[in-house]
Amino acid sequence: MGNLLPNRRAPGKRVLGCLRQTAERFVRVTNRSTMAYSCSSKARLALVGTVLLSGCGGVEAPTLSLPSVPSVGAISAQPTAPSPTTPGTAPSAAIVIDQTGGQGGSATDLYSRLATGAMKCWFATGAPLKNDYVYHATAAPASRGGKAQIVIHQRDPTQPNPRGFKSYVVDIDPTGESSATVKVENLKMSDAFAGAMTNDIARWTKGEEDCAKGSAVAGWTPQAPQPVASAASPAKTKGKKAHKAKAKPQPTQAKASARSSSKVTADN
Repeated sequence: MGNLLPNRRAPGKRVLGCLRQTAERFVRVTNRSTMAYSCSSKARLALVGTVLLSGCGGVEAPTLSLPSVPSVGAISAQPTAPSPTTPGTAPSAAIVIDQTGGQGGSATDLYSRLATGAMKCWFATGAPLKNDYVYHATAAPASRGGKAQIVIHQRDPTQPNPRGFKSYVVDIDPTGESSATVKVENLKMSDAFAGAMTNDIARWTKGEEDCAKGSAVAGWTPQAPQPVASAASPAKTKGKKAHKAKAKPQPTQAKASARSSSKVTADN
């Protein structure tokens, strides 16, 4: 039997030769496969090894499985993390002013009433926002819808333009020729002042024109000017001095009368 198959190598030597060739091919293919970036490195090497080992006769290649890719539905179903917010601040939301039972009007009409009320009640002399805030407004002409915005800025005296951060915003958006929505948003104004301002906006939107009277918010309702007493006191003192000055000639008159009486007695 050994003479019939003189050139046939033993199975062990054949496997070793195949493995040697596989290793050399594996190195060459691995060097080429470094340019592929779409697959992960572990899956790429396992796939190359599987292909190379399949060329060796008598060697059974192991069964490998690639990692599964999640479906689009599974990805969309995953919960999304909430967007980060600055510590100590809460997202503000705009408030739509209810105009039920009010006068209404176009965006230009509403802007005119609100701007007039703000300048008269918020920024007049002695008004609550006069010293620390700045009024700024932009409005489109009525022919273009009349969209308007009123912004109350913090006053920054260190800048040539004193308009600082936005504190309170009023948006007037036209919804028709004779209707518009009014929205207010508090950005940096104190809650007490923002509430009083929103109440004013609601009243002016409905057609009222007066300022708030008897508000419970401290410092919001301007105090009536007190009478100045120092202006009247100098007049009184001057009057007293003039009276004294007029009363001084009385002793001379008394002396004259005394002299005349002495003359009479002397004649007698």
